[in-house]
Amino acid sequence: MTWWFTDIGPGYHTFIVQRYRTSYCNEMLAGWSDGSQENHITVEEVPVGSVGISQYFPDVRTTSGSWTDIPYRIVAFEKKYDDTDLFITYADTFGNNQRAHAQACGYRAYLYGPKYTSGVFLGENWSHSHLGSNWMIWPRELHYYAQRSSLNLSPGRYTLKVQWNRQAGSNECLAGWEDGTTANSLTMEEKHPANLAIVPSRLNSGNTRYGLGDYRTTAYKTWISTPGSLF
Repeated sequence: MTWWFTDIGPGYHTFIVQRYRTSYCNEMLAGWSDGSQENHITVEEVPVGSVGISQYFPDVRTTSGSWTDIPYRIVAFEKKYDDTDLFITYADTFGNNQRAHAQACGYRAYLYGPKYTSGVFLGENWSHSHLGSNWMIWPRELHYYAQRSSLNLSPGRYTLKVQWNRQAGSNECLAGWEDGTTANSLTMEEKHPANLAIVPSRLNSGNTRYGLGDYRTTAYKTWISTPGSLF
């Protein structure tokens, strides 16, 4: 989960995460009993002008079986340098009203800019339902990366839209929360590629997007490396 705070002055600040249980939940859990869960909280100071932020979106839903823009999930940013990449984070509350063991709700990102007036595809993610029914709702993040070495990301104004698509595993897809309290956001941040490593090394070829493959394991109590991991 990601929270953005703007217009905060210099000085010492403390960030605290709270939890809240309703009558529909018997117990809440954070962490794991043997201490093996890799969990942490970080607070980062981001220079003003290096990130575009859009946040506090309302609750929206779709039953459409084709790709459509998620209302209000759009962010714009003025890229200042020629040799930088764009890192996108979409944080929201996602819901899937299950109905079958099948592909359910899909999300994808399109980037528009000086060289991409019709948009360029930055990847997609899908949820999957089981044979149960009713809603599965949870907070999560989706990340997309626009790579200068495989895209023409010249300086200028860029706009990113997130789309969604409902398939046979879902009756309805949800983004946001009905009382408007969800701290959801869509951000686009300018980053220098020398400060990170990424696989695959080339993410785009034209409008074709490359990613890591589908990997599975039946290994029991054995740590194995995931193909494509960085070493």
